[in-house]
Amino acid sequence: RLESLNQARIIQFSQSGPKAGRAFTALPTGAETTIRPLRMNVLARRRLRLPLPLAPRRCNGPSCRTPLDAYGDHWAACNVSGRLVRRARPMERAWGRVLEEAGARVQRHQRLADMDIPGISASDGRVIELVANDLPSSANPHGLPLVCDVTMGSPLRANGTARPRAHAEPGVAIANAEQDKARRYPELVDSTRCKFVVLACEVGGRWSATCCQFVRDLAEAKSRAAPRRLQRSTARAWEDRWSGMLAVAAQDALAATLVDAAPQLLHARDVSGPPL
Repeated sequence: RLESLNQARIIQFSQSGPKAGRAFTALPTGAETTIRPLRMNVLARRRLRLPLPLAPRRCNGPSCRTPLDAYGDHWAACNVSGRLVRRARPMERAWGRVLEEAGARVQRHQRLADMDIPGISASDGRVIELVANDLPSSANPHGLPLVCDVTMGSPLRANGTARPRAHAEPGVAIANAEQDKARRYPELVDSTRCKFVVLACEVGGRWSATCCQFVRDLAEAKSRAAPRRLQRSTARAWEDRWSGMLAVAAQDALAATLVDAAPQLLHARDVSGPPL
């Protein structure tokens, strides 16, 4: 019973914080902020800690084949099932679209070997999801290219055990993800020719402080083009739009991978955003 209480507390932490419930409050005015009924059911059940709808009995990972739990915890964290990669793609697409609407030129899936970064050999197979150039100076004061890595972590491991301190400290999965990315890309962390940004969230909906501030900075920079009296409300409107897009993309993709429904990518190509 103590383990069950700790899990409930950990899940509550993962579902709390700024923007954590944004997927439920985003207005479904387009494909990028609409969640299908089954996936919304999955997300609601996850928040209430109720058994999920019908799903396979065992994990599909060839080297795993673990019996699945009723709450989706295994598939939310299993790194051999292929579902972590599948759910990452809609998140990357959403962040790329936000950056483009904010005014950046975005390059996707760049090999580090093709980037002129000291210490990286031509045979290096690592790939970075997003590289953003030409953002407004108010959102990127140093003017350097932003090299962005998008990730979602779970405070519970695939076997159901909790990460250290997860029962007492909110955001442990985010902190671990940021540390893992720093270890994976030390050349980017130490580079003076670009800025490395980890855009992390948790499976419950919690955003990292970096994500919250980044979206706020982008919205404020975007609002500079509006008349002075409208800049504050314009910034709030852009922040609401982008936070909704990002939260829906992340939670919709998560729900799709928990019930074995392929995540739907963001198909809309209007990168200019709606008019003021």
